[in-house]
Amino acid sequence: MLVKGKLAKTTKSTIENTQKTIPIKQQNTENKNQERMSIAKAFDFALSLKEKAVSIGTIKDYRRKIKLFIALMEETCPKKNIR
Repeated sequence: MLVKGKLAKTTKSTIENTQKTIPIKQQNTENKNQERMSIAKAFDFALSLKEKAVSIGTIKDYRRKIKLFIALMEETCPKKNIR
């Protein structure tokens, strides 16, 4: 019976009976057939998704910032997958 200001007591057996062990399936995160996408292509893909949600001016601003970012990456991080 609950009384105002008093907490109901739970027994250890009640808590143990409510706990379930759920196995987690291991997933193979390494996909050998996965296509590598360059940074520029990834930005183009993201912009194609955003074009329907934002204005033309915003897309132009995004393209300008992406162009500057790619130029910076080419100078500082000479990786193969930038372009």
